[in-house]
Amino acid sequence: MRHIFNGVVSYDLPFGRGKPFAVTGALDKSWAGGRLEASWRRRAVCQCSSITLAATFAEFGSSGLNGDAAGWIRTSGGVITSSRHNNATIGPNGFGSASQSGGFPNAFANPDAVAAQFRPVTFADQRAGMGAIRGLPRWNLDMAITKNTHITERVNVRFDAQFINLFNHPQFAGDSSDNYFNSNAALDMSTPSAFGVLNSQFNSPRFIQFGLKLEF
Repeated sequence: MRHIFNGVVSYDLPFGRGKPFAVTGALDKSWAGGRLEASWRRRAVCQCSSITLAATFAEFGSSGLNGDAAGWIRTSGGVITSSRHNNATIGPNGFGSASQSGGFPNAFANPDAVAAQFRPVTFADQRAGMGAIRGLPRWNLDMAITKNTHITERVNVRFDAQFINLFNHPQFAGDSSDNYFNSNAALDMSTPSAFGVLNSQFNSPRFIQFGLKLEF
């Protein structure tokens, strides 16, 4: 991935003694000691490769030690950028035919046209065709709210509320059985029907948890 941004924000709520909005008594117990924390992660598109897992261990550039499939060579220049297409155009060769209108989207508007731009690697190439496709970008926001309440000088109650994937934002991925590229669209030439299909979720749905801690 070319760019990765991680940002963390921690903000003490301005309520309570010594804060801009000073309160006392019951208001101090209920409002003071609050903190808001957020974590934002943004990852630019990663470079992916069109492959064929059916030829693992056999094609040029692969390794029998790790089973890494060699990327196919693109027959034209430039890089293909994937995005989400709910109504992909399916050609006669059936690439991306597992995409469904109203169901699974595809990373390409025309999967057949994308697949036609690649060919297997040969010894004459003296290289592998890695990184010819840019996958989907990723972003996620987590948030936590913490409240410390001092009951006495020695007794403190802490309440936590944590929101993982606050906006329940899905990050699309390809076939989860594809151990090579399941973080992006399925790009295996040996299964044309799944080519470019986004049929799984890379991240987890929103998760909320609460905690209560007594310190003395």
